[in-house]
Amino acid sequence: MAAEGVEGVTAPASVFVENEDLYTARSMSAIWQRVHGASTGGTPTGTHGSSLEYTKVMPAGIQLSTSVETKITISTDLSFEVGVTNSGENQEVGVKVRLTIPAQDSPIVKNATIDVIDPGETKAVTFSDFPDFPFGEGTTVQVQVLPVPGETNTGNNSAEYPVVFSLDAS
Repeated sequence: MAAEGVEGVTAPASVFVENEDLYTARSMSAIWQRVHGASTGGTPTGTHGSSLEYTKVMPAGIQLSTSVETKITISTDLSFEVGVTNSGENQEVGVKVRLTIPAQDSPIVKNATIDVIDPGETKAVTFSDFPDFPFGEGTTVQVQVLPVPGETNTGNNSAEYPVVFSLDAS
């Protein structure tokens, strides 16, 4: 700006990289390997997969169980944290996660995407800003990690948790 004779003006901050996880040396290497092998549009090679690790009720941090009904107190800051692990040998991108709460009128469905996840890594997505919950009756929280290209084992991609939504903690 000085070379152009511009004075008395502060340049705004520039944010070139929104997600720094995409630009680590490990991530860039995995991206290069993935693109290098996929440039012909072929079938993914090696083991690919993702698995659902956990689902927690936040901010309480209560981990949901598939076998024991969990009472959840409704609050304005209620959210669900879902942990997803890359169970394959290859970096995955655009991993989609869906959370569904059946309701009589219409189900509550939330979707999230994990931009990039390396082999063996676990990342969490958070679902929040829910409309009305079906309180006072037994229902479920259903979580599904959608299969990634080349994934053959989808038996660990979903879970259904029995819950009861309540207006108070008693």
